[in-house]
Amino acid sequence: MKGAKIQTIELGGERAVIVPLEVWEELMERFEQIEDIALLDSLEDDPDEELVKHDQVCRELGLCPLRCLRHQAEMTQTELARRTRLSQSFIARVESNDKRLSATSRRKIARALKLPESKLIY
Repeated sequence: MKGAKIQTIELGGERAVIVPLEVWEELMERFEQIEDIALLDSLEDDPDEELVKHDQVCRELGLCPLRCLRHQAEMTQTELARRTRLSQSFIARVESNDKRLSATSRRKIARALKLPESKLIY
């Protein structure tokens, strides 16, 4: 998806975006994954359901566990950055797999999300 050529056009007085088919398909796949995660979250209240941990599902879907864990904590990148004293852009780069967490950053994020550091090793 990185570096894809995106065009804008006017349709019926509104701006629209044209993206390559492969980008569209990837976006639709990601939306389906997000819907799957939302469904899993809705099942967490059912004590009769045996569930896999949220971050494990994210890993299976190829999503960044940090992003999934941050969403589970209902925290924005900006809020996590404020709590950890890391930059929001650093967190965004980690979530897009452009950057790896150092031990120090992992410790700060784990503390802010109230999780064991092992959840952030991937």
